[in-house]
Order: sequence, then structure tokens, then C-alpha cells
Amino acid sequence: MTWSTRWFIRVQIRFQKHKIKTMNKKSLYLYCITEASKKKGKPRVRREQTFRIHGLDRGKVFAFLNHSLAAVVQECDASFLSEDPRWVKNSVLTHQAVVDHAWKKFGNVVPFSFSTLVLPKEAQSATKNLEQNCETASNVGRPKRSVAGSHCLKNLREWMNKEEDSLKKLLEKLKGKAEYGIQISWNPNLIASQITRNDREFKELEKEIQEKGTGTQYLLQHKKKNLLRQKLEAVAEDIFREFYDKISHGVKEIRVETIRKEKPPRQMLMNLSCLLPKDDVPKLDKVLEEIAKGKGFFVRFTGPWPPYSFAKL
Repeated sequence: MTWSTRWFIRVQIRFQKHKIKTMNKKSLYLYCITEASKKKGKPRVRREQTFRIHGLDRGKVFAFLNHSLAAVVQECDASFLSEDPRWVKNSVLTHQAVVDHAWKKFGNVVPFSFSTLVLPKEAQSATKNLEQNCETASNVGRPKRSVAGSHCLKNLREWMNKEEDSLKKLLEKLKGKAEYGIQISWNPNLIASQITRNDREFKELEKEIQEKGTGTQYLLQHKKKNLLRQKLEAVAEDIFREFYDKISHGVKEIRVETIRKEKPPRQMLMNLSCLLPKDDVPKLDKVLEEIAKGKGFFVRFTGPWPPYSFAKL
């Protein structure tokens, strides 16, 4: 399973604790936004263009055009959403596959997060409402929030009109670039052994322990353990800054993500999402290869992915 897929699943698992309201009316499931302007005299996206790839539950995926932008969507019943972990996992993979397909087909997208819906208004379908000003969009399983980040969205068309300039700027910023994941781990036991051998403060404390009585030794052993932990944390911070500086020179934008627990004795030092042109990947590869040569360091480099972490207005 890929790094990006695991990220999606972690996010979606939080949704499973919420009950999902069943609806029989047609809604729209949103995948991404792309440019609909002409390319070499021909439209990049045709009105109501359908895609060969299937959406969630094998639904038909199509493009909804609005001026110079297009939303890649799927019509569905909100009731098709499920809390079953197997369904969630498969649906996350499908969502990612559709966004990947659009990204490769059009070259540039602003992806929506998993489970973003445009809900129907009155007795009409969401598609019809989009033509006649549909009502709201929300993330199922969360408190209602719109694609634009507010509690209620009158309609997707209105939002696309309002955010057209911002979306165009964002698409221009993302053009020719992709997201890559970098996770660097280490074996702290190797560094700990160096500290116990070479650190003067640590050696002085060990000497003091040998000279004291049993009761005092117990307290000093506790102090020794805390000192080693502090030394390791200081080394980890220094290494993080060193690696971050090396990596940041070769990327356009970088985000520090939450570190994850790994199987001992490995510990994750840093978890980064990076945005960079695909042509710059060989330079970053060289930097990561040098880091991986260090004793006790492990590097994981994944991508290219659509720029989920950088698709924020």
C-alpha cells in the first residue's frame, strides 16, 4: 500500500465513528478541479465529458464545466456511503485512482478530499441543481463544511465563479509539479552507544555512579537515563535541521507532517510532503541517497502524486 493511500485511509478512519444520513435523492461526488480552457485550438475538457475509469461503486465519472474550469464529478446516492472498513479502503483507492486518471489526462488538478459531496435541493438531482443553483456541499461524516471551507455553500457553480481567479493561480502554481513523500528514520541505539562512549558529561556521571552507595546509585541511574534521552533528543533536532536544509534546497514547497510510529528499534525522524517539478527529482534523489548512506539512517521516497497537500486556496 502506498504512502498516499495510507494517508487517505488514516483520514477516513476518523469518519467511521459518525453515522451517515441516508438519502435517496441524487448527489454529486467531487474528485477534483482542472482547467477547461482550450489547448492548441481544442477544448481540454468537453461539456459532460465522461471518463473510461469508473468511480465509487463503479459509477460514471464526468466533467462539469463552468467557464474556464471543470469539476470532475460522479452522480450518486448519498446512501451508497458506508462505514464498513473494507468499503472505505476500496473507496479511498478508487478516489485516488480517479484523481490520478484526471491528473494524467489533463496534466494538472486541484484534488478534493475524500467524501466531498454536493447535496441535492428539494426533489431535483444535484446535477440539475448545479444548472439551477444547487444548495450545499459538505464532507459526509463531519460537521457540514463546504468545498470553500464555510458551513454552507449555495452551489458549486457559484463557488467556482467566486474562486475562479484563485483556482487559476493555484493551477498555475501546481503546473508541471507533483507531490512526493519523504520519510527518514534512524536507529537511536547506534547514536546512544556513541554518546555513552564519547560524551564527557555522560562519562562523568557514570564515574560518579560507581563511586556512590547503592541508594544514591539508583537515583543517579535515573538521572543517567534522562540525560541520555535529552542527548538523543538534541541530536535528533540537529539532524532534523541538517536534513531539512538539504532537502528544502531542492524543492519548491515543503510541509512537515506528523511522524509515525515504526517497529523498534527504528524511529521516524521526519515525515515531509514536498512539491517540486518532475525534472528536479534526480537532484533530490542524490540528496536522499547521501542521507541513506549514513550509518543507522533509512530513507523512504514516494511519488509522484497529485498535489493533495498543496491544493489549498
